[in-house]
Amino acid sequence: MNTAEQDKVMQNFRAMADAIATLFFPHAEVVIHDLRNQRVAYLANNISKREIGDDSALEDMLEGGHDERNIGPYEKLNWDGQKIRSLSTVLRDHDERPLAVLCINLNITLFEQAKAALDLFLSSSKVIPQPDALFRD
Repeated sequence: MNTAEQDKVMQNFRAMADAIATLFFPHAEVVIHDLRNQRVAYLANNISKREIGDDSALEDMLEGGHDERNIGPYEKLNWDGQKIRSLSTVLRDHDERPLAVLCINLNITLFEQAKAALDLFLSSSKVIPQPDALFRD
């Protein structure tokens, strides 16, 4: 597959990134890393402060000849200290060669805070048994 054909495939990947980011807005960022140059090729709903053209820094993830399609989910901290849960998917061209990595980064801080509030509210540690005197009849 030549470079022009690969570029067309990358356009499809960008559309997928936009769709995912729109569905989970404002909590998800979707990043496409171009494996041809190991650079960030596209960002949808940028929450990481990265920029197109930044180094992908995927060496650790892809070393050892991973043939996996999906890597993760795994957790990391965003620049602002908020917890992110991520999943990376190796995307291939029509010849099945790895072309890009699509990373979905979901900010789970809000969900963890909501869970903690619900756990506290629904906790039975402060609940006493039904008082017999009040409910005799």
